[in-house]
Amino acid sequence: MQVAQELYEGMDVADFGSLGLITYMRTDSVRISEEARAAGNQFIEENFGKNYLPAKPRYYKTKA
Repeated sequence: MQVAQELYEGMDVADFGSLGLITYMRTDSVRISEEARAAGNQFIEENFGKNYLPAKPRYYKTKA
């Protein structure tokens, strides 16, 4: 949440000054991109070991 808040409030971007990078942050979604999931898994495996990863990724259903 802290990172999302900083992106909303604005960050210093080279040649642009302070710039808000997102306009709205959702906090109720269970979706995550495959790229983010893979990066998270890689971080966990490198820093904590494969024992801390599930055997297969968890996917959650959304309401229709």
